[in-house]
Amino acid sequence: MRSFALVTFKPEGDGQLCRKNIIRHSFSCLKSLFIKPSWEDWVRKIELMEDLLLYTVGLPYRVDEISRYKSRLNKFFSQFTGENHIKCFLPRSIPDGVLMKGCIKLETTGRLLFKSLLIYILKEIYEKKGILISELDICIIEGENRAELREIVDLLSPMVKYITVIAEDRDTVDADMARIYEDTGLSVRVTNELRKSLRDVDLIINLGNLAGISPRARINPKAVILNYGKDEINELSCENVILNGIKIRMGKDMSQKIDHVLMETYGETELIETILLFIAGLEEKVTGQYDLYKDCMDKSTVKGLSDAFVKCGCSIKEFFGRRSMIEPKDIVL
Repeated sequence: MRSFALVTFKPEGDGQLCRKNIIRHSFSCLKSLFIKPSWEDWVRKIELMEDLLLYTVGLPYRVDEISRYKSRLNKFFSQFTGENHIKCFLPRSIPDGVLMKGCIKLETTGRLLFKSLLIYILKEIYEKKGILISELDICIIEGENRAELREIVDLLSPMVKYITVIAEDRDTVDADMARIYEDTGLSVRVTNELRKSLRDVDLIINLGNLAGISPRARINPKAVILNYGKDEINELSCENVILNGIKIRMGKDMSQKIDHVLMETYGETELIETILLFIAGLEEKVTGQYDLYKDCMDKSTVKGLSDAFVKCGCSIKEFFGRRSMIEPKDIVL
């Protein structure tokens, strides 16, 4: 059975409460120094799926106390991860000095899930309002990863009739899009005229940073901007809806298994992305090659995350807008 572990720490406020009773706090500190704690009391086992276990390790120490017990914790985690043959993850936000043997930082950000759920996002925004995705005028702005551009165009190809791609290297991208046309029949226009291409579009999928566009560019005011690129896009003076990220609602069965401490420690979207990657059998994506998380999508990731999303009964809750959270129903088209 596959498994992984997530570590949590004692909340910061707990130490302050202890200091209200100096005698009890001092006794507790002396006890923790001389009495070896039982690791069974720290570990909880959760069966996420029939073939997937999640171990949660609730350390009885605050983050700022870890250095005091580092030797003991290194021994524990070395034994724990070795005996269970699992990877043990720590929150991305913790200082490097808190890292312990057998543990690595969980680097998921939710961006890979945000990209992989593109079709579900479009269905949530448009189809639930009675607008056919096939009738949308879609413009994709190329970013640094040419392969990701091809993946998105290929993903959209069964659902749309026509796409405009804005790219600096027009000839090279045009050759790539010609191959997609041969394979799928999708017509793709490639241009490097960014400013003129945004006036009448319904949907802008940004993979770059819009460096070539004026802050006061003329953009169809009803166009939705799906931002898979850089945050600079939020500086545009237009009032278009800009979606920078996603919040997912877990299915009832899964949400009953995951406590709020895990959610607060790792971030709701980041935690859900991690769980769905493991359910999809894509655990290598959690850390990636050389333990580096990559948020670039590909066919296997899109299919795996999408299938796991449905399997777990998840749904789209909100989007991260440029100023606040936005519910799908509140997006005016």
